[in-house]
This record gives sequence, C-alpha cells and structure tokens, in this order.
Amino acid sequence: MNKRTITYIGVGLAALVVVVLLIVFLNRLRPKKSIVDDLVVDNSKLTYTDTEYRLMSNQLYTAMKGAGTDTAAILRVCQKLQNVDDWNAVVKAFGTKSSSNWIYKFSGTLYDWLQDELSEREMRKLNEILNKIGVTI
Repeated sequence: MNKRTITYIGVGLAALVVVVLLIVFLNRLRPKKSIVDDLVVDNSKLTYTDTEYRLMSNQLYTAMKGAGTDTAAILRVCQKLQNVDDWNAVVKAFGTKSSSNWIYKFSGTLYDWLQDELSEREMRKLNEILNKIGVTI
C-alpha cells in the first residue's frame, strides 16, 4: 500500500468514528418515550389527590433507593390503592427516577425499580396485593 491509500483509509475511518459519535450524541438528546407516557388514568375513579399520589411515589422511592429495601413500606403504600387508576396515578407520579453511588447507577420507572429491588418472594407478595385491583407486575 502506498501513502495515499493509507491516508484515504485513515480519513475514512476518522469520518466513520465522527458519524457514530454524532449519532450517539443526538440519540441522547432525544427524549425517550416511557411506558409511563402511555398510562391512562380515569380521574373520576381516583381515590386520592395528586399530592397524595406524589407522596406515595416518594415513599416508594425512599423505600427502594440506597442500600437495602424497605419491603414493608412498599407493601403498605400499595395496600392503600383501591383500583387500577390509583396504581396508574402512582406510577405516573413516580415517573422515571435515578439513583447512583460510586459503584452503581440505576434509572427507571416504578416497574423497573420494583423488579430491580424485590426478590421473587417479595414480588409475589406485592402481586397478591395488586392483583386485587387488577394489576400484575
């Protein structure tokens, strides 16, 4: 190979790297659609106020973030829910939350957090509660 061919290959590879980096950067700027965006809440069937749903979602987040999981707190919050719309309102209020430390970074919806934090046994207990209102995780 001569110098000209090597130069063309180098420029082509550099251009390819720039294009890939540009695509990655632009994808990060684009807002991602979440399952939360598609949830439908019938406001006429809600049991609590928006403030109470935000409080419940914060209680769930506090029970799951950091070291350890307060499973009892999660179950207590979910036992308060009377119907699917209550559940959907809590999920919407939770939105997407992040938590990180020097070892671990996690971000997700309430579904993601529960699946990440709860054991199979704990998830069965939660589903026993949620099944009564027509919800399964």
